[in-house]
Amino acid sequence: MTAPYIAPCGHSFCLPCVLGYLNAVAKDLNAEAERLHKSKQSGNTGCSVPSASVTCVRARCPMCSSGSSMELNAGEAMITYKDLRPLVFVPVMKVKTTTKMKFVKLHRSKGCSAPYLPLEGHRVRGSHSMQQDFPELPDGDDDSEEVTYARQYFVGLEEFSSLLQRQIRELNDYRNEPVCKMDPREEWNVSMASEAVKASQRRWLDNGVVEGFISVEMSSKLEQQQHLQNSRFVQSTTIADNQNESQVGTDVKSKSKKSSLLCHGTTYLNRCEPSASTRNETDEYAYYQSCDGQLCFISGVDVACLLNEFSLHNVLEDGATHYDRSKMPLPDEVLATVLATEDEVLTHSLMKRKPFLSHYPLGCTVTFVELDWHSGGEGGNKPLLSQRTLKRFRDELNHRKAERIRLAKKEEKADKIARAKAEKINRQRRIDLYGTDSTDGFERQTIDPDDEFFRALALSAGETEEDATTTSTFSFNQVCAENGVFPSLAPSGTLASSPPKAQTQSSWGSRTNHQSPKSPKDNFPSLSESISLNKKSVKSTSSAAKVGTSRWGVN
Repeated sequence: MTAPYIAPCGHSFCLPCVLGYLNAVAKDLNAEAERLHKSKQSGNTGCSVPSASVTCVRARCPMCSSGSSMELNAGEAMITYKDLRPLVFVPVMKVKTTTKMKFVKLHRSKGCSAPYLPLEGHRVRGSHSMQQDFPELPDGDDDSEEVTYARQYFVGLEEFSSLLQRQIRELNDYRNEPVCKMDPREEWNVSMASEAVKASQRRWLDNGVVEGFISVEMSSKLEQQQHLQNSRFVQSTTIADNQNESQVGTDVKSKSKKSSLLCHGTTYLNRCEPSASTRNETDEYAYYQSCDGQLCFISGVDVACLLNEFSLHNVLEDGATHYDRSKMPLPDEVLATVLATEDEVLTHSLMKRKPFLSHYPLGCTVTFVELDWHSGGEGGNKPLLSQRTLKRFRDELNHRKAERIRLAKKEEKADKIARAKAEKINRQRRIDLYGTDSTDGFERQTIDPDDEFFRALALSAGETEEDATTTSTFSFNQVCAENGVFPSLAPSGTLASSPPKAQTQSSWGSRTNHQSPKSPKDNFPSLSESISLNKKSVKSTSSAAKVGTSRWGVN
């Protein structure tokens, strides 16, 4: 896709395509306005006709709705030039079983649409300690790690400058392609898109006379950084490190067993402000998402295993010295093999059951994966969780394994039934066409390479291969001068052989015919002589050693 842009409805288009579409709509609107103006103001020539342009026209999204592009109805998705935003496609790995995937832990405040990484030094988004006029979204330059998991974010200054330059380069390369040069309309659309991107680049950069938008963005970013000093940042827990130091004296055997286990994280989930509620509620959500940013999350049973292995909140008492794995924070990353996948469409009921998905739009597809907790270590066969957790969830994990096996057998059975049904249909078709359903005794049509159709004409005596490949040509004047005599083909598919004394003569129509000192009329026999010669040639065809070409023929 050349210079992709996205509309508010979520559909993406090439910039030349969407500008060409808006230009066509503007032309239709101008033609309709001029027609109406002529019909109403036929006598008044002083009134001007309002004209629409690409930058101000509103049109229906060609993907969301159908019908006339000039008729706008309430509730339909609209496309305008000002609402288009540049789009960047990021390649991701396809989610499938038997592959290892990496998931990262994310925290998201209830009032914020952008999550953040609970790592040391990262800003806690959605904190109520700071009031802002704009939503707390990550920045493309400063928060490059978090923009992968955000639905919306503020594009970075350097990122936007490189994006405009890349779009100009793509449009120039596409303009030089033969497909664009062959279509004048496509070339016009590409030129219009290139001018639009160059205009955006001029407004963005400083030209020495007029201050560009980049200077305004830089000044606003400096002001924002001053306000960020009052915001809250992630602080990692230090008791985990102290407890790790207290475990130095453990035996080597127990240490080797824990080498493949998941390492605990660095931060806990923040608790809610003290209130009259007796429930243990939080102001934030914690969940695991795929590291490449696609909407792929860990299933509920795997989250339950992690919550049993680690702690979501800080339950350690001040001055605690005993190391307890169940009281440590959830791991920051999880790397495991995928056992099963389940795709679901985000609805209100799903959002109610999993409220951490409330910042995604309704109707989008999310994927939940079940992980193999015995895929740790270098060999991929060691446990990632402790035996205490695996023992507690053994029945549930075995039940899900049996369910996967049952579904696999069910799909295999359905596949066999479908194959048998297709074979039955093909058998019935063979019976209708050939009268039999047996493929063993069915004789298929084949081509015999030794068939007479593929045999080359044999050379006559004294004829070379070059003479045989020469195509015989006859002119109208030559046929008339020769008393209208044409060559005749033998009934067997081969040309009739020449008489024995014609061995030194060439085939009919060749340019190397033997010329006698007599006149051209004396070289040709009469009609009765040609008939007698033709009968002799037919009788000598079976006894001749070589098949030649006869000069004579009759009608």
